[in-house]
Amino acid sequence: MSLGMRPFSWLAGLFLVLAAGIVQAASIEETRRMAAAGAVDLALQTIDRVQPAADRQPGRWAEWERLRLELLADKGDWPALLARTRNLPEGAPAALRRQAAELRARALLESGQPAQARRVWAELIWNTEPKQLEHKALRRWRFGILKALMAEPDPAPALAAWRRFQQDYPELTDDELEQRVRFALRAGQPDEALEQLKDRRGEALEPWWLLARLRSGKTPPADIMKAAEAAAGKAESTAVQGRLWLIAAEAAARAGRGRNRVRDLEQALKRLPVARDALLRVRADDLWDSYLDYGRWLGNRARLLQGDDAAWLALAEQEKDPLKRRALHALVAIEGSVEAVRAQGHERLLRDLGADDGLLLENLYLHSANFPGIDYIPQVVRLRLAERALEQGRHDQASELMQGIEAPPEGMDPFDWGLRLARIHILGGREDRGIDGLYRVLGSRARLGRDEADRFLQAVFDLQTLKRDEDALKLLGALLPRLEDRGQVREVYYWMADSWKALGEYDRAATFYLRSALLPDGVGLDPWGQTARFQAAEMLARAGLVEDARRLYEQLLRITHDRKRRIVLRQRLQQLHLQE
Repeated sequence: MSLGMRPFSWLAGLFLVLAAGIVQAASIEETRRMAAAGAVDLALQTIDRVQPAADRQPGRWAEWERLRLELLADKGDWPALLARTRNLPEGAPAALRRQAAELRARALLESGQPAQARRVWAELIWNTEPKQLEHKALRRWRFGILKALMAEPDPAPALAAWRRFQQDYPELTDDELEQRVRFALRAGQPDEALEQLKDRRGEALEPWWLLARLRSGKTPPADIMKAAEAAAGKAESTAVQGRLWLIAAEAAARAGRGRNRVRDLEQALKRLPVARDALLRVRADDLWDSYLDYGRWLGNRARLLQGDDAAWLALAEQEKDPLKRRALHALVAIEGSVEAVRAQGHERLLRDLGADDGLLLENLYLHSANFPGIDYIPQVVRLRLAERALEQGRHDQASELMQGIEAPPEGMDPFDWGLRLARIHILGGREDRGIDGLYRVLGSRARLGRDEADRFLQAVFDLQTLKRDEDALKLLGALLPRLEDRGQVREVYYWMADSWKALGEYDRAATFYLRSALLPDGVGLDPWGQTARFQAAEMLARAGLVEDARRLYEQLLRITHDRKRRIVLRQRLQQLHLQE
């Protein structure tokens, strides 16, 4: 049997069926732990299922709603949070209303609406009864107003608000101090930033201290570059690492260190998505420009002529230094004299980038002026980007990336290309287009080996998951005569039975489960055969063929020695007796 495609044992499958009827109500704490473990969307689905109506159990509804709002904020789903906090039910507890308003203000700020966010925070302060206004909450809301003011183009109101805030709270928290220092740097006051940081250090504050030193002009850029690179190697936070690499890149540019700038920008773009941060802007084109500058310098040093693409590619292939090779390939990719050569440069640059460089690849090709639209991105790069999007659950983007592409890139196996393209379309919501692609793939092969058939079956499983069982059956039927492996034919019968079962055609499902069980020797009492027989008995019972189902259960009972399995089989036989 092929790896990853064995059905569950019949006993395990039965236990799953039985468990489906014994669903315990999830507790709030369990759901919170589920989200903390990384399953935030599953936790939100759980809340959808178990949260009572607000008018029936207002207290219980409010407890679940508090958790829902927290999870939406943690996820950064600002549109959903804004929609959820627009109108709370009458009678919602005051504590929930305050939490909802606070999170709404945060969502407004994150959505680029600082004035509206400031109003919500101000209303929280003025509308909360003095007895209910906690010191920590007041400080947090005032800090929210500060962040909203800092997002406005005029720095004067924010500066005045900061002075009042620091009069009332002389000892700033790390988060407050970080925002204070960022604001000073944005306002072009690096000396003030250094003054604020003179007695405070820490991982989150390290980037701003180095940036203030760099922009104050009092420390040589080369020294800042080395310090930032060293700090990035020690930092634990990915975001802090990315900021430190960006600062190192800025320092490298000021110091005239082209090679360091390329490396530092690469490291930053591996960790940070492209963003329009007013203080440390992450730009893909900065890296492209650095690649080109460094690549030209390398080519000029080798006395290459502009336009002699073959010589530039040859120099890149001879280069043992990976960073130099990437710079030369990037130069050919952007400035090659003909499209075919540029495509070759992109393909080799893609090859140069490692498997862990997915975010860097996205930044380079999805957020650069060199590629104003998806159609401008080379085909082979689009495939890699689409596969990364699929891995991260961004199915629509994956399918969009592959729009208009049918022929495989040069050197890629057409069968493998067709399968990957079909799966991208299927998972991206364009199932019909993906199904057409699967038929084209099948049409290209009279026979399929085990590995090819296994990969084809993965696409069929996608269709079954999406409830396209009729299409899955047709494709499996077209696959059968192309299979070379008899054991694989047996598996395909099983998957066909699964689709007939999903369609409610229980007698046909039983037929194919039995075909799967009996194929090798006409007896089929091996583990696979027992599994298929058990499933066939289940289907026969559903189809009303009780005597046939009884005979299959009794056959399994005669050959099964495991005590727990025998109990299950006897229970099934008892159920058949009651069904008659």
